[in-house]
Parts: sequence; structure tokens; C-alpha cells
Amino acid sequence: MRHVPCVEHGIPIPLPAVQHRRDIEGLRAIAVLIVIAYHAGIPGWSGGFIGVDVFFVISGFLITSLLINERESDGNVALRTFYARRIRRLLPISSFVAVVSVVGALTILPSTTFSSLGSDVVAAAGFFVNMLFAIRGTDYLAGDTDPSIIQHYWSLAVEEQFYLIWPGLIAIVTIGAQQVRRRITPVIIAVIGASFTASVVLTPTSPTWSYFGLHTRAFELGVGALLAVQWPLVEGWGQSTRRALGWAGLIVIGGSIPLAAAVDHFPGWVAAIPVLATAAAIAGGDTTERGAELLLRRQPLQWIGERSYSLYLWHWPVLVLGTGLVGRTLSWFETVAAIAFTFAL
Repeated sequence: MRHVPCVEHGIPIPLPAVQHRRDIEGLRAIAVLIVIAYHAGIPGWSGGFIGVDVFFVISGFLITSLLINERESDGNVALRTFYARRIRRLLPISSFVAVVSVVGALTILPSTTFSSLGSDVVAAAGFFVNMLFAIRGTDYLAGDTDPSIIQHYWSLAVEEQFYLIWPGLIAIVTIGAQQVRRRITPVIIAVIGASFTASVVLTPTSPTWSYFGLHTRAFELGVGALLAVQWPLVEGWGQSTRRALGWAGLIVIGGSIPLAAAVDHFPGWVAAIPVLATAAAIAGGDTTERGAELLLRRQPLQWIGERSYSLYLWHWPVLVLGTGLVGRTLSWFETVAAIAFTFAL
């Protein structure tokens, strides 16, 4: 089992009712399954950490859609409501899983993990655990004897740091704008450009900070945000174009897994491939005839997508505690049992 913390994700927060789309729910299912397969050490899925990138794009798209629609319909961005909604969706289960994970770690894992457990929990609660792992120099492409039980919370921290800034930025930039989408578009493009440049330039020299940092991940959320802002334009594209985009997006997401596994550092320029592929899959929509929604709307994927946040939170501590319990790498049967237990939770 490899210890890379993922998710993806990007946080797979339950979809708000007003934004529910079967294709996006299916994409979330695919993303979380990729991450679980990767962390479980299933052969052929060693690049499965790109599931995080899929989640980031989805999150950027959904949240920005809500903010822009609110700005256009009500004339303002209710920041207090925005953050209250996220707290209600995120904190109950993430706090519960963290508590259970810590108790399990104290009971099962070797005492060598205890020294950092307290700081990990505090950092996770404050949504800066990604910075802690970067400072610590966590190696995300190599196995680790004592991985953190809540290492996967890094992606929640990245998203919350992004959304600490994003709603306010949209509110300020669009003050007095009659055409909200036109006003915000250059800002989003600037964020994407700066972050992607940082990812390409800094990843080879500062791989740990680049993997865990907001500065190199913001472009992934930004691509989703740009798609949300330009959605009226996308809806005007022909059915054949959107159908092709949807299927191509799914295919390229799959192809990104072995590609990501072959690189020495991530994100870098390679991250742009699953990011753009996810944007293409979302652009395909959920009403396109013979589009990718034919696959994504299948009931098993819908069921998994609806529970993707919970699956993401539970799968890592189950795998880590399972490994600690048996005192060795999990066998294939034990891995299957751990995954089944994750679904049961």
C-alpha cells in the first residue's frame, strides 16, 4: 500500500439540490474509485492520485456556479450563507471520522506515530494540514513506514483555503457589473495562468510544496470556475460537439492514470491533462443524446457518487489501520475486505 494522500478531490461534497447533475455525480464516483484503487495498491492504478484533480475541477465548477447565479439573481454574494452552508456539509462527518481515526491510531498503530498525531489533528481542524505535510516533507510518491492517519485531509485544506478567498474575490470584482460573467472572466483566467505557471516551474524544484500547495492547485479549481462562468456559451454548442467532449473527457481521464504514474513529480504540466479532461466531461452535459451520461447516470455510479465524500474520508484510515492491525502489507483478500468495510461505513 502506498501512502499518497488524495482527495480528490478535491472534496467530494454532496451536491446541492439546485446543482444536481447525474453526469457530475457519476464523475465523482469515478474519481473516488480511482483514489481508493490507488491507495489500496491495486496493480495498474499507481497514478490514481489524479482523482484529486477531478474533484478539484468539479468543486470549482459547482461552487462558482452557485456564486455567479446568486450574484446574477440577487445582486449580491451572501458570504455568511456560503460559509455556513459549507460548514454544515463538511464539518459533522469530517470531525467524526477524524475522532474515530485518532482513537483507532492510538489503539492500533505503533507509538512512533503518536508524536505527530496531535499536530496533524489541529492542522486538519484548522484547514492548514496541507502546509504541515509540505513543511514535514511528506513524500507522496514513495511508501512511508508511518503515514498520518488523516493525511488525506490535505485536499480539504486546499479547497477551504481557496474558498476563503474566492467568494469575496467574486463579490468585489463584480460590484456594479451589469455583465457579471464578462467582468469575472479575466480574473479567473489570470488565476489559472499564474497557478499553472507556478505548477510547471516549481514542481521540479519544490515537489512537496507543489503537491500540497494551493499556489499550484488553484488552476484546477479555476478551470472548473471558468467553465461555470462560460456555461451559457457551452450550452449553445451543438449536440455532436458536446457528445464528443463528454466521451473524450472520460477516455482522457482514464489515460491520465498511467501517464501520471510515469512522472517523477506532480502536479506540473501533467496535471493539466486530467483537469482539462474533467472540464470536457462536464461540458458534455447530462442531456446530450448518446453522450457520456449514458455511462455516468448508471445507478451504481450514482449511488457511489452520492456517498463519495464519506467514502473518501473513511477509506484511508481503514486501509492504514488495517495495515497496522495485521502488521504488514494487506493481502488481496484483506484489501478487498477493507474496501468493503469502507463502503459499509
